[in-house]
Amino acid sequence: MFDDPRGAELRHAFYRRASNVCRFQNERELFADVHNNARYAISRDSLAGQANVDFWQIGNLYDPTTIDLSWQHDALGSVPGIKDENNQFELRGHRNRIVRIGERELSLFASLFDARGPRRLRLDCQSSTAEKS
Repeated sequence: MFDDPRGAELRHAFYRRASNVCRFQNERELFADVHNNARYAISRDSLAGQANVDFWQIGNLYDPTTIDLSWQHDALGSVPGIKDENNQFELRGHRNRIVRIGERELSLFASLFDARGPRRLRLDCQSSTAEKS
């Protein structure tokens, strides 16, 4: 849905209902039946859409524990990358891994990634991995 060129209308409706979006990759093979390169998401949504896009997103997740660790983090120090110094997928949380996505961010992403422009809200939010405070 997030990076399918044919999913623009679905994303448009989804972004107005989303409140939290957590984007994962199955690199640690948490789901044995799913290919390790598969991407998936969990989200908390409302039935009634909002007038404007306004949700929190955490991307590049490899384990669900990183979600809680990020919300509990004090936002001090550097945001961890995708892999740690031992070349293992990074599981540490950081408050700045939680990125608030609104209309302005979607328009920026669309202008960077979509030749058709921001009105279509066609983008892959996976590209947002940290927010500078």
